[in-house]
Amino acid sequence: MAAKKRRRYTRYTRDDTYRALYAHQEQLEIQLVADSVHGNRLSVKSKKYGELDVVVLAKSSQWYLYSLNAMTWKHGIEAAMVGTHDSCLPVRVLAMDSLQWYEPYEIRFHIAPSDTPLTDAFERRRKTQYGHNVLLGAFMCGRQDAVDRIMTLKSERTRLRYEAEKRKLLKRRRGRPFKV
Repeated sequence: MAAKKRRRYTRYTRDDTYRALYAHQEQLEIQLVADSVHGNRLSVKSKKYGELDVVVLAKSSQWYLYSLNAMTWKHGIEAAMVGTHDSCLPVRVLAMDSLQWYEPYEIRFHIAPSDTPLTDAFERRRKTQYGHNVLLGAFMCGRQDAVDRIMTLKSERTRLRYEAEKRKLLKRRRGRPFKV
């Protein structure tokens, strides 16, 4: 039986992120600190930001999936190295697919609602898993453009679903904690 072909957005794994990080150290002007890898955490020296404790994730939306946003968990993570940046995080993010740093609370594209729905660039993207994760992450961080977008949704049910998912992800997930 042939292996199932993975789509672009779902093809990123944590191992792919580690491999890309090792391969592009020089280009990104970063250096991994020797013997600093513990589970999914490592230390990186950057010319721009100095020494950072980072967590390695396949997608930035996993920050919320693994409850790294929980207020009760004092993990000390200063940045996230991700395969693809598909959310809004309160820490710096290095996206390996674009080889670009993102500042805290920064996302890849404009999500504020448009006055003319026909020319709204984000509306079509919002209905994909990628767009959903971007909007949900920005909503969880309290970005005003995300709150405006959610409040202007046509369907009350969709708005309530976003709010329920936000409440769920703000709580600490059950089970063994993510190893950082």
